[in-house]
Amino acid sequence: MNNKLYSFCYNIGKRFFPYRGIVLVIFPLFMLSSFWLETEYEFFIWPLGLSLIFAGAWLRLWSIRYSGYRVRGKKFEAGLAISGPYSHVRNPLYIGNILMLMGMSFLSELLWLTPIVVVFSLFSYTCVSIYEEKELLPKQYGWEYEKYTKAVRRWIPRCKPYKKASPFFPWIDVIKTEIGAIAEVIAIITACAIKELLN
Repeated sequence: MNNKLYSFCYNIGKRFFPYRGIVLVIFPLFMLSSFWLETEYEFFIWPLGLSLIFAGAWLRLWSIRYSGYRVRGKKFEAGLAISGPYSHVRNPLYIGNILMLMGMSFLSELLWLTPIVVVFSLFSYTCVSIYEEKELLPKQYGWEYEKYTKAVRRWIPRCKPYKKASPFFPWIDVIKTEIGAIAEVIAIITACAIKELLN
């Protein structure tokens, strides 16, 4: 990535960082309210959509189990997350979000929206990652993080784990901290089913 493009992405990421969760709000709202150019192949679309949503949700839960970021509404510092899914790729949480958004676009039968969702999400999350990796994480973790970024890529997973370690949280705590997100996913799936019945 050349310097001009890097600077552009950095500036976008700096401004977008506080609002990065909005991606998981805007697209689902549009998906649930739009009936434009729907693709009517329910026997193909629904199994694939549900599979993507569940895969993304599981990846989010797995990531939180190793990140030590928050549980039961409280933040905990567990050091740099470099094991579990983070031992394969630097942004498993963002990848999980993208998979869920792809699944939602399938369930809403707006297949034309899927590439837009993927491109926009990858661009916005890449910009956020660039900002985090330049301003936040190196200051917090120093050389340890620099060593990690040289070994583990941002989006393309490595086969061999960078580091093996025990998870920071038990599954029950992870589920408790993500109960709101789980309820949101269930609500969106239900809303897509209602949308299909009304169509």
